[in-house]
Formats: sequence, C-alpha cells, structure tokens
Amino acid sequence: MLFDVAVTSEMRARGVFVEDALLAGHSLGEYGALAAFKMMTLEDIIDITFIRGMTMQSTVERDAQHNSAFAMVAVNPSRVGRMFDEQALDMIITQIREAQNGELLEIVNYNVRQFQYVVAGTRAQLAILGHVLDIVHAQQINMNSQIGQGTVQKLVDDAVAQGGCGTVVRRTRATIPIPGIDVPFHSSHLLAGASQFRSCINMMIRETSTDCAGFIGRYIPNLTAATFDVSREYFELVYNQTKSPVVAHELENWPEPLTDREKTRLARLMVIELLSYQFASPVRWIETQDRLLNEFAVEQIIEVGPNATLCRMAEGSLMIAGLEKQVAVRHIFRDEDDIYYTNAMIAAKEAAAAKKEEKEAAAAADIVAAATAEATDKSAQVISEPAKPAAPAAPAAQPAVTSATPNVPLQAVDVVRVVIAQKTKRSLIDISASKSVKDLTGGKSTLQNEILGDLLKEFGAGGQIPDRPDEISL
Repeated sequence: MLFDVAVTSEMRARGVFVEDALLAGHSLGEYGALAAFKMMTLEDIIDITFIRGMTMQSTVERDAQHNSAFAMVAVNPSRVGRMFDEQALDMIITQIREAQNGELLEIVNYNVRQFQYVVAGTRAQLAILGHVLDIVHAQQINMNSQIGQGTVQKLVDDAVAQGGCGTVVRRTRATIPIPGIDVPFHSSHLLAGASQFRSCINMMIRETSTDCAGFIGRYIPNLTAATFDVSREYFELVYNQTKSPVVAHELENWPEPLTDREKTRLARLMVIELLSYQFASPVRWIETQDRLLNEFAVEQIIEVGPNATLCRMAEGSLMIAGLEKQVAVRHIFRDEDDIYYTNAMIAAKEAAAAKKEEKEAAAAADIVAAATAEATDKSAQVISEPAKPAAPAAPAAQPAVTSATPNVPLQAVDVVRVVIAQKTKRSLIDISASKSVKDLTGGKSTLQNEILGDLLKEFGAGGQIPDRPDEISL
C-alpha cells in the first residue's frame, strides 16, 4: 500500500497521473488501487488490509503444529492437452468436489485465459486433481465428449474409493504448488469472515470524507469484473454472486427516483459490500482484462507495483487476442522513461541543441562569406610562375581482398538463451544450451513460469513449445 501511494504521489508531482483513469487491482492490489486514487486515507487502507489478513487467518483451523489442511496450486490447462480448456478444468474440479461431499476445491484466480489459473482446496483434494490431470494428459482424454467425461468421472471415483492420493501436494504436469500458502485465499471457505470484515471497514470508509460515487464507470472490482455502478442492475449482479443481506435489503427498498444524496449513500454501501466479499470470491482477472481491452479499448496500461506481474498477464492476454501491437503495457520501473516521458524530453533537448548548433554554423558561414567578399575587392599583385610538370599519377589502389561474411540465420536456441539471460539477469555466456530452464533458475517455479510465458510470446502458443520445457536441455 505504501509503495502504491508513494509511486502515484510521484506521478502526480511530475504531472503524468491521470486522475479520472480506469483503475483495477489484482487481489490485495485492489486496495492499492483504491488507495492510489484516494478513495480512502493511507492510514485507513493500512488498517483495513491488516484486518483483512487477520480475518482470513481466523477462518482457518490449525492443528497442534499450527498446520492447516489447505494449499493452493497454479494450473496451466494448455499443458494437459490442446483441447483441454478452462471449462474442462472446472468440470473436473466439480467432479472431484462432488465425489468428496463438497470438500473444498475451487478455481480462485482466473489470470490468463487457457494458461494461468489458481486452485485452492484441501491438500487431499489438490493431490487428486494433480493425479487426474496427469492421466487425462497421458491418455489424451477428450473432455468435450460424454465418453471422456464419463472416463474422468470413473477416474475420480476410483481415486476416492482407494482413499485418495495422499495429502502431499506435488508438482505434476499441469500443476505447481504455491509455496508457503496454507490459507485458501479467495475461496468460499472464507465467507464466514465477510460479516465481521464488513463491520470493520464500515467504520473506516467514512460517508462524510469518501466520494465513492466519483468511481462510477471507472473502477473495476475483482468481485464482479464489471465496471462499478450504482444501479438496480448492478446491485442485483452483486446479490446474485454474494447473497448479501445488506444488498438484499436495499433491493427491497430501492429508492425511486434516485437522488444525488441516495446515490452517494448507495455508492459507499456498494464499495463496502464489494470489499467485504472480495477475499472470499474468485479474482476474475481474465474478464477484467477483457473489459479494459474490448469495452474501453484502452491504449495504455500502467502497472504500479514492485514487480511486473500484471504486465506479464496483460502481455499474455494481448498475445492470445492478437492485440500486442495495439496496447502499450508499461511497468512503473521497467518503462519509467516512457511513463515519465523522459525519452521525449531528451529528444526535445537534443533537437533544441541541434537547432542552436545549426544557427551558430549559419552565422559563422555568413562571417566567412563577408570576409571573402571583402578580400576579393582589394587589388592584389599576381606573380606568374612557370607551370610545373604534373606529378605522375599515383598507382590505383588495389581493393583489399576479403572473404564474404556468411549470413547465418538466427536459431531458436539463440532466442531461448537471450530470454533466459534477461530473466535471470545473467550474462549470455553463462546460459549453456546443455542445461535446462530448471537448472538455470535454481528450480524457482515462479521464474520458470515467467520464462515459459515469454517463450510462448516469442514462439506463439501453436504447439511450438515442447512438453515439460523446463526439464529438457535448451
């Protein structure tokens, strides 16, 4: 939060912050966005996010060793099969959850269509998910057919009948455990904390000092992935997702006509409800990006955060949509010169300096021309001398004999090595083609995923990336 507020304060000071811009944030980043656009004071936003974390922790039971039964994994459906998609993933998750009497297993982050999702659940459920996805890949089961769906249902039933697949969440072909996470963030398991959290933020988002209505048409919440509004339709949308008793009460007593005073009151109330249920609802980032790119047709996206995580998501989504050349995706550090127009200012200074030099050169030429004209006007004594014989012509220079430089085509491995060198901040000479991505990244799964995303951007998603690219030599 402090970082977001500090950076946007600098942007304001340097005259590049657009106060009426669209805003959205991923998970906790949503609070950073609201703080940056001054919906709440910095002190209140820090208190709210602290209480948010404590509320989520309080909903999770722990054993004597302080361990919980939950974990989270990143899932890449494209690694299961070319025909395997988000719908197929959701179908398998539903089958596993129903076979286990509703035991938690849910998609909680929709990040990049077809490539990046996050699933939360109990460790036992996540172990079954990884097991089933491996078999679906190995047997190339078509989830679009009833036969394929029946086959997967039998796989799930057999796994459950045999006592599951243990409680250790391992990396599989399409799943990567997220280390250090034992709270099922953004899952329905956390709904029990929504009412308590509402009471806290209700005291901090003050009606007298907060202009929530000013965010209508600009703010895209995680909960709905639909632009913030104060209308009966928007309240119905939120109620259908949350079953909030507060929203239900307002719908039953909807004011007609909607005065400015009522609009201000309802805007504040809606922000409170959106945030109350946010940590217990999926982050719908795919839809958020779709709305930015399609409904608003944005020309520039700026990420304010320590790392360019959302930039990479946006770049992946733009590549899939074929729009990578139409939208500028910039990070506050990575693209600082473009955001602050540093390059433009340098170019302007260079142009001014060049113009000054041109004027000075022209003035000097005028002085020389005037002096020459004055000299020719004066009489001069001309002494003729006998003509000297012409010097013999120098022998013609022989062209140097050189061999033609071969035109060597760029190899795919060269591109791969450059991408990895850039990501790992190492010299190209250190990136040996005999090593794997896993070796070169020290086994860091997040960095491996980032490299895979960049390789997909370079080579396309049309099957040119081999299976398990992180484990084979470059």
